[in-house]
Amino acid sequence: MRGNGHVSQENCGCVSESVRYAQVSVAVDMRPYAKLGQPRTECCGSPDISCTGTEHGCRIMITQSLCVSIPVKYGVCVSGEQTQVHCSDCR
Repeated sequence: MRGNGHVSQENCGCVSESVRYAQVSVAVDMRPYAKLGQPRTECCGSPDISCTGTEHGCRIMITQSLCVSIPVKYGVCVSGEQTQVHCSDCR
């Protein structure tokens, strides 16, 4: 009771909890992807040059080391189907 003779609403009634367990399932499809970006190329160091004689002149072989950077974006697209539920202790 409060000082003014009224019963507090906080003290009236009771609280009850009901607990049930359920198993919920959903099928999930995952589709991976990889998308290539624009590659970047730059020379690394100086080229190697070799020369060999041929029957009609000479042949020059030029070999260059390259640094190639290829950005790749990886990801997964996800979609789900309708969920299913199985309740236990349902009566």
